Amino acid sequence: MAFWMAAASVWGVLQLLLLSWPVRTVRWSTVLLALGVGAYGSGVASVLVELFVAAAGGLRGEFAS
Repeated sequence: MAFWMAAASVWGVLQLLLLSWPVRTVRWSTVLLALGVGAYGSGVASVLVELFVAAAGGLRGEFAS
């Protein structure tokens, strides 16, 4: 599931990149760097949020199945 979510986000970025190609003013290397930093940053942020929610729920026992 996570793979398909990542693939969908990359596909969306590629579509936006192709649509904006005639009017963009930044280099390809800058666009690819921004894509990589965004993917890495969102991955780290999601792991931190998941750990925080798991710790908060685990301490109170709310998320037990």
